[in-house]
Amino acid sequence: MINPEGTKIYDQPKFDSKVVAYLNFGDLVLKSESIVSKDLLLVANNIRLPGNWIVVNKENTKAYIFSAHLSNRENILYVDDHGAKTYNLKGELLGSSTNTISKPTTSGGTFKTTTKDEEFENALRKEIFTDCLFVTINYKSADLNELYFEVIHKFVPLSQDGQLELPVRNFQKYNEVIFESMGALEDLKITISGEEGSVISYYTCD
Repeated sequence: MINPEGTKIYDQPKFDSKVVAYLNFGDLVLKSESIVSKDLLLVANNIRLPGNWIVVNKENTKAYIFSAHLSNRENILYVDDHGAKTYNLKGELLGSSTNTISKPTTSGGTFKTTTKDEEFENALRKEIFTDCLFVTINYKSADLNELYFEVIHKFVPLSQDGQLELPVRNFQKYNEVIFESMGALEDLKITISGEEGSVISYYTCD
């Protein structure tokens, strides 16, 4: 279960049915079958995630979880240095390189561009730093739901009562989700590119 807020288990495959239990972040789900659905889960203003209904056994009775909260991947949940469970879709760092190029300016100064490339098990991360830091993370294989929760875990804080403090103004179209600016973080977006991979990108000038 990759949603940091947790999720509900229903007695029927629909969002307005009775809630019979709750799942917490990091819980494992044993799926018995899946029901294909066109339902969309509203997770933030103007952001909806697709999914199917997963059938589970709850006290010898069928119950249902919407799959947008889940991932089939192994080894993406781990405990950080502070002892808290967290989520990392990129995987382990395999290697990195840094390069700085200096170019003269017309005013007689120097303009530096520093590029850092990192290779992970499931992603390639590139930083370009000039006056601002531009970051793109290209995932080898990931769906919209997994990428949405990658953004949530990395950039969106939880309130004291465990609720996500999500941006208010967001934008979603077929292959792209764009988040409202969060502090110094600008143009944070998810782009689904099919066979070419999928990308999380942003920049900050702080």
